Amino acid sequence: MKLNRSTVAALGLLAMTSAHATSFNCAKAHSPAETLICHDDGLSRADDELGKLFKLAQRQAADRRAYRKESDSKWAWREENCRDVACLTDWYTTRIEEIREQLHTPSPDEPRAPRPVDTDLAAVSKPADKPKAFDSQAFSRDVQQCTATTQDLVPPAQCDNVLGKRAQWQAREPASDGWFCGVAMIAAPSADGSASQ
Repeated sequence: MKLNRSTVAALGLLAMTSAHATSFNCAKAHSPAETLICHDDGLSRADDELGKLFKLAQRQAADRRAYRKESDSKWAWREENCRDVACLTDWYTTRIEEIREQLHTPSPDEPRAPRPVDTDLAAVSKPADKPKAFDSQAFSRDVQQCTATTQDLVPPAQCDNVLGKRAQWQAREPASDGWFCGVAMIAAPSADGSASQ
């Protein structure tokens, strides 16, 4: 059987597209990131998976235009900052996990089961008796809820209520080697319930 040049070229292109399935046309790759994606099997598979997840998430989004705009800004960050396989791998891993989580999050209209943090906040709004003994686990949990890394768990205005009388906020001089920025320091209460200095 004799094949002409155009048939051979078409078969070659077909083989290339199946080996490197991406969400965009590799023949039109214009950035360093896209070129890397087209030449790496793992990245091209991740790009293909992300493309499918994005389409599904966009269909489920309440405001598709806003969702697309947010996604485009993340894509623009990738284009501007990722110049190697490691960066692209991290970006795809993070973005795929992010979209999968969005797909499993109920919409605001759907009823949802209370999270442990919601029940903690409900308990905060009620006046509680002073604890008889120092509960180090509860104190540790409350402190973690009031740190800058988890502000979404407890609104900062409620931190005093969460911590209650188990600790006292003290001013702190900034340390040059510390990451805490000198904002505040929580002194753990002693066994008798008063804060140590």
